[in-house]
Amino acid sequence: MRRTRILVAGLMLALAGCGSFDDPTLREGYDPATAGPPPARSELPFAETRNLLWGDLHVHSGFSYDAFTMGVRALPDDAYTFMKGGAIEHALGYPIRASRPLDFGAVTDHAEYLGVPRHLSGAGDQPDEELRAALRSGGRLRMTWIFMRRAFFEMGSRDSRDENFGIDGQEEVSSAAWA
Repeated sequence: MRRTRILVAGLMLALAGCGSFDDPTLREGYDPATAGPPPARSELPFAETRNLLWGDLHVHSGFSYDAFTMGVRALPDDAYTFMKGGAIEHALGYPIRASRPLDFGAVTDHAEYLGVPRHLSGAGDQPDEELRAALRSGGRLRMTWIFMRRAFFEMGSRDSRDENFGIDGQEEVSSAAWA
């Protein structure tokens, strides 16, 4: 634990010298009515050794404890829409779209505590206001602190996950997320 604290303090000091950032896309609002659907794709003819496919087999939705804790609010359907090239709402409220659709993809949420942090927050789809404020402020140090605090103290060990996410009725919450 002491080594972890020293590492965190060192990283914080290193980032203290970093300037702020400005991302104009953070100011855009997501409107589902104008969000484009996934583009039409033409089928490639089969070539046994010539078709290169791009995909992602490790995508977490807001049902996974780690993704939800780090601000992800997209659900599995949203993830698949994004992978197919459609626009979805980022957890901070602005539209995002992949620069090109993937050829394959899989949502691989953690079964452990599935849907529990989302349920505990009571907000579900609501954005993570702490992350939103940190991003809009442009403070890299603030973002790093939030990440370190959440990664090491909320999710870092089985005990901390049990303390933060272990609840009575956890099985029912997870069953609902599976459904």
